[in-house]
Amino acid sequence: MPDSFSIVVPTSDRARYLGPALLDLLDQKYPCERFEVVVVDDSETAGVRALVKEIALGGAVPVRYEHSGGGRGPNAARNVGIERSGGDIVAFVDDDCRFTRGWLRNLAEGIDRSPGVECYGGPIAVWLEPGHPRWCGREPFPITSLDHGPSDRYVDLVFSANMAVPRAAFDRHGLFDAGLPIYGDETEWVLRLRRAGGLVWYVAAAGVTHTRLATDLTPRGMLGAAGLRGVRAAEFDRAEGLAPPRELTARAALRTSLHAAGRGCWSAAAHGVEKWAYLAQAARLRRGAGSLPHSGRRASM
Repeated sequence: MPDSFSIVVPTSDRARYLGPALLDLLDQKYPCERFEVVVVDDSETAGVRALVKEIALGGAVPVRYEHSGGGRGPNAARNVGIERSGGDIVAFVDDDCRFTRGWLRNLAEGIDRSPGVECYGGPIAVWLEPGHPRWCGREPFPITSLDHGPSDRYVDLVFSANMAVPRAAFDRHGLFDAGLPIYGDETEWVLRLRRAGGLVWYVAAAGVTHTRLATDLTPRGMLGAAGLRGVRAAEFDRAEGLAPPRELTARAALRTSLHAAGRGCWSAAAHGVEKWAYLAQAARLRRGAGSLPHSGRRASM
């Protein structure tokens, strides 16, 4: 198995999610001397520092608080976590995820079975607190999820809510692009790795659960986030040369919008808004009226 893990948790003013996540991580059925937890705070308040200090007191697992500088974005926070940690494997998770006690052991065993791989990830399930806006279930709820099936295998993409990278891979491929805004931020690094010949491995037993509290799920908030996702996705796809055919996106936008209107499904409404926003931003970019998100920088170790 890998000698040691650093679990990096970027966060920003989300103590009500972060607290349960940290308690899950400190309760892992894995030798406590072989992993550490590094919380990287991207906020400008003192709440996260106090929470981390309280949870870390008296624990057997090392827990450290680091500050990103405030308001720099998730990739900058991940880079701080890489630079200020020491594990052979750097595992990235979201602050709103929950973990079974066997998550880290299952991840370590999956890594051990697939030597030579430079990026690993696992399933991301979704849990929503009752009281969220109506969701009929036909369209996936608009929160990051991942399911590549029941078996370990090579895949194209995993997400930073549940992703692990051997430290040496950052020496070869550089750090995350801190100039990228949220949405697509970690994906650029995975694509960079794959274009350089790196492999991505899915560990089916190392699943996490992405959570949302009902107070954070309002129709207005869902639609606003969906519009931003659509804009960012159009910019990212244009920069990476990945844009899908416009006809497919337009059909998806129409289908989800009609479904939302007919069934009163807010999840479908969010997907529709995302697709229409994507199409609008893609059109602006084609006319030269929009801007691409890439900073042009590639940080190195």
